[in-house]
Amino acid sequence: MFVGNFIGIICARSLHYQFYSWYFYSIPYLLWKTRYPTLLRVLLFIGIEFCWNVYPSNAFSSALLLCLHLVILFGLWSAPSEFPYVSNTKTE
Repeated sequence: MFVGNFIGIICARSLHYQFYSWYFYSIPYLLWKTRYPTLLRVLLFIGIEFCWNVYPSNAFSSALLLCLHLVILFGLWSAPSEFPYVSNTKTE
């Protein structure tokens, strides 16, 4: 559900500060699901925080926020999927 919500944020035509308050708590989880190094995860998180704290927003902060979101989305897409109920052993 966090990924679906995150995709909605990426596709939104305009973002309001209220949006950040309810997707902020899912960002660490989404970053941790990627295969990125920890330093990159922290830098992405700080970058998102920086973009949201620019008031009023400008073209640079908006473009940077979109790019950071797309980097996270790519990391989520390329991460291995988890199927906790599927066994790796074959039963024949």
